[in-house]
This record gives sequence, structure tokens and C-alpha cells, in this order.
Amino acid sequence: MNLDGADDNEKVKYFKNKVILAQKALEFSAVTDAADQLLAVKSLNADDKEWAMTQKVWAAELQLDFAQAYNLSKAMRFPNLSKADLELRLALLADLAGLDSKIHNEKYLHLSKDGRAANLVRITIIKNSRQPWIELDKQIRYLKTNPDLLAPLVLEIFARQRDSKRAEQLLKTTMIVRYPAGQTLARHLELGNYLAFDKKIRSHKIFSFNEQVMQKTLKERLNLISQADKLAQSALKKRDWTLQVLSATLLARENRRLEQDILALPVPSRLEKDQKVEYQKMIKAQSQTYLNQALKIESEIETMWNSSKTVQNLQAAYMTAASDLQRLYKDEIMLLTQSAPRRAQTRLNDLIKSTYRRPSQKEILAARRALSSDPFDISKAKNLRELEAQGGNAAMAIYLDERIDQLKKGKTL
Repeated sequence: MNLDGADDNEKVKYFKNKVILAQKALEFSAVTDAADQLLAVKSLNADDKEWAMTQKVWAAELQLDFAQAYNLSKAMRFPNLSKADLELRLALLADLAGLDSKIHNEKYLHLSKDGRAANLVRITIIKNSRQPWIELDKQIRYLKTNPDLLAPLVLEIFARQRDSKRAEQLLKTTMIVRYPAGQTLARHLELGNYLAFDKKIRSHKIFSFNEQVMQKTLKERLNLISQADKLAQSALKKRDWTLQVLSATLLARENRRLEQDILALPVPSRLEKDQKVEYQKMIKAQSQTYLNQALKIESEIETMWNSSKTVQNLQAAYMTAASDLQRLYKDEIMLLTQSAPRRAQTRLNDLIKSTYRRPSQKEILAARRALSSDPFDISKAKNLRELEAQGGNAAMAIYLDERIDQLKKGKTL
């Protein structure tokens, strides 16, 4: 169409129609070109300028060109957004573009009155920090109000930088232990105590070079077994399957070992022949008590393995976790493998061998290109979302979740 002699109103109407037709045809470069032509109209009012820029951002986002969308958005007014929400949008686009979003996140925190939304932004700042524990200290007074958000954050930080003292303090001073991630954190701290006690009791010996020493070391062993029993009872009260299995396995093992150690004790030389016979009978009866206890516990352990879905749940958590968390779960799995029945042991060993695989940049770029060429294809959006999540790009995964949700509802993007 020849626009020579057309007034500005006619040009505005023409270029707007041109933008709309290009959008319907999904010709993104044509959308951008037509919007640029509209912006070149000298008398274009502020609302129409905003509309033209919005269409350019639309085309950029659908092509996953978030750097362009970010730069365009910084020059826009967004009259329908509050100042806080505008900073949040700019922060998201900066994240998606691989740029530093901290300045926008901090502005949002200054402006926002939404406590939970603000805490989600604080979590982003902490996750992006090279010193997450220090950043968490700055934000903890706010995050305490949302323990359901704080619990997985603390677990993730602990997996990255294992500071047991800080983790223990947060378990004591917040309510994160009420949530699954907090319970996982508490369990891994307990596993440290378990390993220290296991080493102590495993290395204990009953010496028999004289009766006084023998009685002393036997009493020490009995005290250790009493502690092991308390450990098992504590795990039972906490309803923590892993700790229950490990502490029960330790208790069964040590009862068996005590039975063997008692049987191996020498008969006191001062006894007469018939007294020695009676002594041996007494020792055998006493040792049988510990063997019976071991057999009882082993039966309970077998029931634990057969009736629980914890292994399946642990497997699912391990396979979907990021690399830092996967290393944390691996420590737990390796301990369980040592005491597992053969079938479960094979399964757990296979699981340990399956390492976390981060998608290559080539795979992610190919998936992005595929979605850019067909932005309304849900399967391509889901595929990219999975790869971005596995690659640790949380912002892109969240963005694609929203995009997939809109596509499922049949809404235009």
C-alpha cells in the first residue's frame, strides 16, 4: 500500500493492522518490522507507543530472545503493573537472558508488600549468591515466616556447602523440621552422629587377660549396646525409616558380636572342673539372650525392607535431584546398601552408578530453536522445560511452566 499523502492517523491504523496480521501468521520478524514502522510515526501517542513496544516484546519472548525482551521492557511504562511488579518482571527477563537480576530483585523487595512473593525473590537472591549461608543470614528474619519455602532452601544450601552448625541452628530456631526437606536435613545431620557412634561401638573390644579388665570392658560394651538401643528407639519415635533401618541393623550386629565375644571368653582358671562346666553353661545361656535379641531385630528389619516404599521414594528423589542434592542422597543410599537385602542392594547399587547428567548446551539450544519455530507446541515446551530444569535454569523452568499452563488453557501468549 502506498502511504504517500496519508496522514499520521491513517499510517497508525495501517501499521497496527500490519502488526496484527503478522501475529496471526506467526511471522515474528514481520511483527517487529511493522511495530518499528509504527514507532516511526512522528505524532504517535504514548499509548500507541506502548502498544507497539508490547508487540515487539511479544515477538521476542516467543522466539526466546529474552535479552531483546529485557532491553525493550526497560524502556516501557507498563501502566497496568505496579512499580514492584514491574521490577519483578524485569528481574525475570534478566534471569532468562542470563543477566544479573539482583538490582531488580532488590528494588522489588523495597517496593513489595507481599510477604510470600518477596520471600520467593529473596530465595532467588540467595541461590544466586556465591556465599549462600551469609546471604541467608541477611534474609532469615523474613524467610522464617514461610518455613515451607525455607526448608528446601536450607537443604539445598547444605547440599552445596555442608555447614552442620548452621543447619542445626536453623532446625532449632525455625519450623523447617515440620516439612519434608527439613526432615531430610535433620536425618543427614543425624547420620553424622550415627557414623561416629558406629565407629565407636564397632571398634570396642572385650579384653580377657585378667578378670578385672574383662569385667570392666564387658560393662563398657553393655553400656554401648544400651546406647545403641536408645538410638534405635529415638529413630522409631521420629518415624524416620532410614535411621530406623540403620540403627536396628547396628543393634542386631552388635548383639550378635556380643554373643560371640562372650562365648570366646576364657573360663577362669581358679574354678574346679565341675564348676567350669556350670560356668560354661551359664555363659552359653547368657550369650543366647543376645543372639535371640539379634534374631528378633533382624526379623523386624526384614519387615521394614519388605513393607516400605522408601526405597522407591529415595530412588525418585535421587534421579530428579540436581547434582549437589544428588551427592547428599548418595551418602544415604551407600549406607543403606551396606545393610540391604540382596534384591534391594542390587537396586541401590545400580542407582548409585547412575550419575546425574546435565544436558549439554547443544541439546538445550536445539530444544530452544525447536520451540522458537513452533511456539505453541506444548510437547516442545515440555521438552525444553525438562532440559532447562535438569540444567539448573530455574527461572526458565518457571517461565515455561507458566507458558505451558497458558497453552493448555487455550490462551494466547
